[in-house]
Amino acid sequence: APSDHLFCSKCFNTHIFPRSLVQRRSFLPPPYTTTHPTMKIVALFLLLATVADAATPAQLQKMKRVLSASRRLEDEAEDDEEEEEEEYGFLADYTLKFISCEVEQSMKNEEGNYEYSAVRYRLCPSDSVDCDEGKSCTSGYGDYIVGLNTFMDNYFEDQRENYEGDDDFQIADYAECRELDVPDQDEDERRRRLGDEEEVQYFVGPTCSEDGLSVALAMYSDEDCKYASDVDFYSLAGYDLPYGDGGLVGTTHCSSCYYQDDDGNYELSEFCMAMYENSGKCETNMETYSAYGKQEGKCEDIAALEEARFGKSSSGSRKVFWWILAIVLIAAVAYYFYSQNKKKNMSGVNSGGLMS
Repeated sequence: APSDHLFCSKCFNTHIFPRSLVQRRSFLPPPYTTTHPTMKIVALFLLLATVADAATPAQLQKMKRVLSASRRLEDEAEDDEEEEEEEYGFLADYTLKFISCEVEQSMKNEEGNYEYSAVRYRLCPSDSVDCDEGKSCTSGYGDYIVGLNTFMDNYFEDQRENYEGDDDFQIADYAECRELDVPDQDEDERRRRLGDEEEVQYFVGPTCSEDGLSVALAMYSDEDCKYASDVDFYSLAGYDLPYGDGGLVGTTHCSSCYYQDDDGNYELSEFCMAMYENSGKCETNMETYSAYGKQEGKCEDIAALEEARFGKSSSGSRKVFWWILAIVLIAAVAYYFYSQNKKKNMSGVNSGGLMS
């Protein structure tokens, strides 16, 4: 039976492996459950052995070169796996937690293009974050910032089946800035609503909600989704833009970086790895981190955003406190002098009465 053979010589270039060996690579502690590249070398060697007797010296030399090249590919594959494990293996201990959405915060993506809003997130130790309550972790974490479009593109790739949308509007299509495909409606009615005889392009893309605590969708007039459109979505489609007020992704969102797949294997999340690769990092507080060491290149920028967002309310509270304290002190001083004057007046009255 085919399942009993590692290699079928009758198939020449077709390798048949037992199903138990064909598993997706996971990041469990060694030994890893993976289809090892060595199996390919074994299969190739067996193929060469079956034809070696009938081959000419030139053919044998060619087969040796093929085998040598295959071994080099195997070594390169093993090196890539080791490098990936060194860089990303630590993520197994963490959960990705959305913190805030920052408008007018430019970030350059991997294509070298600028994104004009950003997402701040935190890698929290998985045993210390409460996703249901929307609370973040307070120790052992790393802070990160990434372009909004990059975040949403990878987020939708990870959660695509949860955002199927409907026949009129596919939400996942607008993970990045895209031209709006106006839902079908009567053309005359659409032009009447626009009040313009020229066809105009509109774009929809992610943006930050007004409070900065979630991601929303918005309409724009340019292909970079930098300038808000003067025409609202309702005038074009006849209904409100989904997630126009936010809630697409928010502070209650968590994504475990280590999960069990449908086959029962534990794997690192592609979403977490992509986010880590493309983000600015501040890992000062982390206890477990990459083999390449803590990354702290964006600590100042992230601290400034933290202060700008959450420092305002505390600063405002301090100002109110000092105003109240000043008023209380002024009132106390005024009452003191009032009491002193009253005592003097009473003393003068008593003295005058005694003299008479």
